[in-house]
Amino acid sequence: MITTLKEESPRGSIPSSLSDPLASKISWQPLVNGGSGGRSCKLVRVGHAKIEFRSTVAFILLPTMLLLAGLLVIWAGVRSSLSDGIGPLILGVLSFCVGGIYLYFQTTRSVFDKQSGVFTKTKRSINSLGNLERAPQKGALNDIHALQLLAKNVRSRGSSGFKCYELNLVFDNASRINVANHGNLQWIREDATTLAVFLGKPIWGAIG
Repeated sequence: MITTLKEESPRGSIPSSLSDPLASKISWQPLVNGGSGGRSCKLVRVGHAKIEFRSTVAFILLPTMLLLAGLLVIWAGVRSSLSDGIGPLILGVLSFCVGGIYLYFQTTRSVFDKQSGVFTKTKRSINSLGNLERAPQKGALNDIHALQLLAKNVRSRGSSGFKCYELNLVFDNASRINVANHGNLQWIREDATTLAVFLGKPIWGAIG
């Protein structure tokens, strides 16, 4: 599940093995706040010329259940008498709103299409600057310079937190776009490798 925990940024140092001049121009700090402890997205091949990141079923299961439960409680409240239905209506609306807002902000889809030569990301989230990222974000595949892998510690009060990992696109103009952000190192490495082969781009790793 996604969390709103406070993140602890790593040192942001450039891997010593990188000699590409662009590596010294980009940021090596985390690009997004928080993260998921489990695998929140997966890379799916749609065809020979298209590949995309999609939210996993497990990631959206709870908010979907909250949304559906809210609808059921609202329905029950509407069918009840006025005095008996106020409580269920309020509870149902709250549950529906929480589930809907969660899905609205956290579901994501990042598409890499070789036929059109375009990358498109559809997601709404709060970035590290506290600004709302609005969909869609687009870029030419030819402008993608490399893939960046970062590690960060996500923690809250009274807990040791957990490790989380980012997979970011690095563009020729030194800008970055995040395409994966979760705590499963094995899967994010495998997805990064698959995407790197698909795009023909190198992976810049800062994960020990």
